[in-house]
Amino acid sequence: MRIFQLYLVISSLLISFIANGSESDSELVKLETKSLCTALAMFKMDQRRWPTNEEGLNVLTFPSLNDYGESGKPYLNIIKKDPWGNDYIYTQSKKRFTLVSMGKDGVLNSPDDIAPNICYPDWVE
Repeated sequence: MRIFQLYLVISSLLISFIANGSESDSELVKLETKSLCTALAMFKMDQRRWPTNEEGLNVLTFPSLNDYGESGKPYLNIIKKDPWGNDYIYTQSKKRFTLVSMGKDGVLNSPDDIAPNICYPDWVE
């Protein structure tokens, strides 16, 4: 009896996931980027600046340096791709940065982009 109930719960979750497709993918992006957002915040605290556009997200995989020039661990071991296998797009501006997933179609500035800012969705300029 308990196995049947477990089967029903798993089946309903799978059906819900398939039915909500893009909404679930959007939530997955938000969950998967938490480590990117945290690493960027740690970089900002250590370096007193956001990574430049030239450095991009890859700078997070290099060993960090403290105020005394001592090398530490990298902020991240790898930079994950979004659920569709695309790189996240990082852009730095004076006050903040933006992090964008190009969505399922892999085209920047299209309707399925998950943006403008995954880490700080409530930010207002």
